[in-house]
Amino acid sequence: MMKKINYLILLLILFSFSCKNDEDLSNSGKIELKQVLEALGGETKINSINTVSYDVEGSTFEYEQQGPVVSYPINGNNHSYHFSSELNRRKVRMEYDAIHFNYPFVYNGNGALLIINNKEGVLQGQYNWSSYYLGATEPKAIYSARLEAVLKNQKMANPIELIKDVNLKNNSSNQSTDNTFLIPSGVDNLNIELVIDENTFLPIKAKIMEADFLKGDVIFEIIYSDWTQVSGIKYPTNLTYKYNGDVIRTESLSNILIDPQLPEDNFDLGERTQISYDEEQAKYGIYSSQWYHRLFAGGIPIDQPLNNGALILEDFDLSAFGMQTQTIGENLKIVGRPDSSNWSVAIKTSSGIHIVEAPINPRWTRSIINAVKNEFPNQPIKSLIPTHTHYDHLGGIREMAAEVDKIFVATKGIPIIESILNSTHELLPDALSINPNSYSIEEVTGITKIDNGAIEIHLLKTSDADGNPFAVNNSHSEDMVVIYVPEYQTLIQADFLYAGIFLKIWNGEMTNAFTGRARIELSNRASFLVDYIEEKGLNVTKIIGIHGGVSSFNDLKNVAGN
Repeated sequence: MMKKINYLILLLILFSFSCKNDEDLSNSGKIELKQVLEALGGETKINSINTVSYDVEGSTFEYEQQGPVVSYPINGNNHSYHFSSELNRRKVRMEYDAIHFNYPFVYNGNGALLIINNKEGVLQGQYNWSSYYLGATEPKAIYSARLEAVLKNQKMANPIELIKDVNLKNNSSNQSTDNTFLIPSGVDNLNIELVIDENTFLPIKAKIMEADFLKGDVIFEIIYSDWTQVSGIKYPTNLTYKYNGDVIRTESLSNILIDPQLPEDNFDLGERTQISYDEEQAKYGIYSSQWYHRLFAGGIPIDQPLNNGALILEDFDLSAFGMQTQTIGENLKIVGRPDSSNWSVAIKTSSGIHIVEAPINPRWTRSIINAVKNEFPNQPIKSLIPTHTHYDHLGGIREMAAEVDKIFVATKGIPIIESILNSTHELLPDALSINPNSYSIEEVTGITKIDNGAIEIHLLKTSDADGNPFAVNNSHSEDMVVIYVPEYQTLIQADFLYAGIFLKIWNGEMTNAFTGRARIELSNRASFLVDYIEEKGLNVTKIIGIHGGVSSFNDLKNVAGN
């Protein structure tokens, strides 16, 4: 009998222990909102904060190539600015002291100013290559996609604003799930996740799923570190921006002020062009904020809706843009938009249409496809020929892959292309996701000819021994090809010669000229291409620059110093 009682007692103890463990497990990862508020400075203080300001020193990085000479990742720019904001009011002001651009051109911008006030924004000063070189520094309205991208990034960079957002929508006794609070992004079913440290109850990072045009569904996150005490509030002094695990930006904050008295006109937009807020385009900025973030970091002036507007450029007078006629012939058309300088080329042969470059992103490439189909009705689009694997040149490759039979790629670019074409795009499905297509990837190892030589694709050797400046100083790409069209004595290339308005910059006809370092690099690239053309005996009279359009072989030689 005693044994039975002891056995029952043991069972009760085990059952009680099991229940306690279950209870402990059920509470694991649960952090109360009031604990976070208290760690940051207390609910009353947090709720009372309306404004914040600080100074920023930062750097940006890109991962387009790896090599032995230039450090990897590439340091895109170094920047400093003064930041101020009204929390949870969609008001942001960024006053840049300087932006030192290292890539793709080397120059120092200054005086850039960005202001956003709810659904309107303005950008002015030297904030990209066109404002620096062309003097286009007047106030310019921001399109809704970039506007929302900036607002989203700045909100994620401010844990106080995020936790205030949580507190406005929840009771402070509410608990997190897996140490995480959710904040709406502005797109249905897409939330910013604020992750909390279970020991300090301070925010660790904000993260969100984003739609990248090449890598697909990716994680974008901003990590907080080195917290300091300011006016009774804890605030991080270092921010690390990550894109799929890679650091793309670091920023150090100083002179942090909580609830500073901002000037009454701090967020006034002043005189500017007027642009209507577009709800659909705004969502793209939220879906892909890191993409706009990286374009701004590189000084690339793309801020328009990219869902339409591609033109056959020879049909238009481009003198207002400082460019000559873009006419080559009836079977070779330059496609793009004069205010973008990220163009494609359509070549008609006996088999159909072959397109060089799928630039920017799927929406812009779709616009190019539509323009080509309209120009060459009832002609199949047979192939895509990307010049190299940088994102501004193949951001729309998946859109093009849904149309073509073949994609011609240099050997070293094949793994990159395959990774892009096999990536998952569920968050923002593109044409290839919706309508999978059977295509082949054709390796370019030397000279590949299409339709009995109507088109020649030339792989440019990239080892140091070949003297290729792209390899010698690791400044660009190791999978570069150029396209020769004998019928028109035309060579199509990217980044060896920047044509159009860029030649006026080279000649010193614009507000600023290329810096000495940029001139040396561009001259080396041009020299390499001149040598290649002459070595192969190519009969080239015209050069098409993917950036800038039609130029001549003499233009190339002039930049080369010949």
